[in-house]
Amino acid sequence: MKIEVELNLSERTCEVLNGLINALTGAKISAIASGLTPGGTNTKTPKEKTATAKSEAKEAKVEESTETTNPEYTEDDVRAALADAKHRIGSSDACRKLLASMGAKKVADLKPEQYAEVITKAKAL
Repeated sequence: MKIEVELNLSERTCEVLNGLINALTGAKISAIASGLTPGGTNTKTPKEKTATAKSEAKEAKVEESTETTNPEYTEDDVRAALADAKHRIGSSDACRKLLASMGAKKVADLKPEQYAEVITKAKAL
C-alpha cells in the first residue's frame, strides 16, 4: 500500500512547521520534517518512514551519549540532583553523607570537577 500526500506550502510555512516539530520533539532532525519541503510531495511509504525514524533515533542516541560523557554541570545542576534524590528517598541524610564523602559540608564547598561525580552518585541513591 502506498499513501501519497501533496501539500503546497510556502517555504516560510515549512520553516515554521519544521521549527515547531523540532521544538516539540527536542530533536535536531525529525522524520516528519525531513520529508516536508515547500510545494513538494511527501511520498515516503510507511516502511521508509519507519526506517528513517529508526536511523534518526540511533543518531540522536549517539549524540545524547556523546553529550553525557563530557557534560558541563553547574552548581545548580548538583543542587537539583540532590533535591531530586532527597525527594525520592524521603530523607536528606544520604545526600549529606554523599557531600561528606566528597569532602564538602554543602554544595558550595564542592569543586566544579566534582559535580559530575556527585550528580551520578545522587542519581544512584
